[in-house]
Amino acid sequence: YKRRGFTLVELLIVIVVIGVLSIMMILSSTESVTTAKVSNIIANLTNLKRAVTAWYLDNYDRFIYVNDSKKFQLDGTTEIHTYIHEHPEEIQKYFSTSFKASDGVLHSGTKQTYDSFYATVGGYAVYMGEQNTRCYVLYKISDDSTKKDQTRLREKLMGRAKSAGLLSYAYNRGEGKKAQTYDGGNYVFMEVFRLSK
Repeated sequence: YKRRGFTLVELLIVIVVIGVLSIMMILSSTESVTTAKVSNIIANLTNLKRAVTAWYLDNYDRFIYVNDSKKFQLDGTTEIHTYIHEHPEEIQKYFSTSFKASDGVLHSGTKQTYDSFYATVGGYAVYMGEQNTRCYVLYKISDDSTKKDQTRLREKLMGRAKSAGLLSYAYNRGEGKKAQTYDGGNYVFMEVFRLSK
């Protein structure tokens, strides 16, 4: 009886098979993580939307537009999104989940800039748009204006945009900034309510 080892070709085949299986496992796990992150973003936006709606109705009884220099104001001086950002604890009590208002409803930025009402990267915020007649909640993906990072996350969010009501708040020629179906931008919006005059 003569003992015989593996041939070089057999070893190469085994190495290739193991490599292919490893790549498939890595891709599968990465895809699962991305899917979970998308679901988490949508769930948090939905919870924040419900919390803001409940807070608003508790304070105002109904959706109504207050016209004061074309700005929705709480006390004659403070706009709703500024107020929420400065007092996240008022929204926090409406959450039934572990989501914290400090995760992004309270954010950094100066009041003088338009982006000051937007969340920091990975954070959530509340914004009043379209001449302060519509309320939105939003999540910020990144600071990359080229939209090249988090590509798979953006694609998955676009895939669920219509079913989840995800929006982009973008500039339309002749119409100013308005919400439209999410297009892969850095901000993912969800409409909370529209105020009636």
